[in-house]
Amino acid sequence: MKIHIKRFFDKAADCYDSSADIQKIAASKLIDLTEAVAPQTAIEIGTGSGIFTEMFLAKCRPEKFIGLDIAYSMSKASASFSGLFIQADGERLPFGKECADVLVSSSVLQWFQQPEVSVPAALETLKKDGRFYFSVFCDGTFTEMAVLNRITGFGSVYPLKTAEFYDDLFGRINGITHRLEIHDYVLRFPDVKEFLKKQKATGARFTGRTAAAGKDSYRRFCELYESFFGDGETVPVTYRIAYITGKRTHA
Repeated sequence: MKIHIKRFFDKAADCYDSSADIQKIAASKLIDLTEAVAPQTAIEIGTGSGIFTEMFLAKCRPEKFIGLDIAYSMSKASASFSGLFIQADGERLPFGKECADVLVSSSVLQWFQQPEVSVPAALETLKKDGRFYFSVFCDGTFTEMAVLNRITGFGSVYPLKTAEFYDDLFGRINGITHRLEIHDYVLRFPDVKEFLKKQKATGARFTGRTAAAGKDSYRRFCELYESFFGDGETVPVTYRIAYITGKRTHA
């Protein structure tokens, strides 16, 4: 599963920025929630092409910054920024405990396969009083597509966790306090083809489904999407994002 996710994001490095509309919105909201401090060491999980990275470095100016991404082409794309950029799996961080003052991640945690294990482990990299800032796509994203997938067989949706899942997960981790905000967004596209083209260009294509739908299913999907949800000029796409912020109170 991870190899497929990595492959899709590797292919998307060159076109990611021009298509990552909702990811830019998430990054902008997350940076607003981030305190403007100058930490000694900051770590970012999943730098992608550097959309949030650039905002974070400009606002917080850490003495040492380490950014990682599972896709080599993404980590390479971010290397123009100040800091150390490496290819690594965010669920297996190559760092010791209590080494960072700030841990950030924008639009990444939804790809974690075992968040119950890897999120607590990631938070162990924080020093006492260290801060964390995360955004994550949640169940409630692509609600239109989910409806039509059940009808047409096209447009399968990656099984996202609920915001309540993350709230409960962070609430059960010893030694931290956290706050979670849920924001729903609706972006509008000229047509279904434009939305699907942009979605593909971001690399966020893995759904866990192996069987491909045929052309007839695709055509019916597009027709019904515009019929059910369109306004005659545009079609809506719904996203649900949770913003999770907090700090480590003790080791």
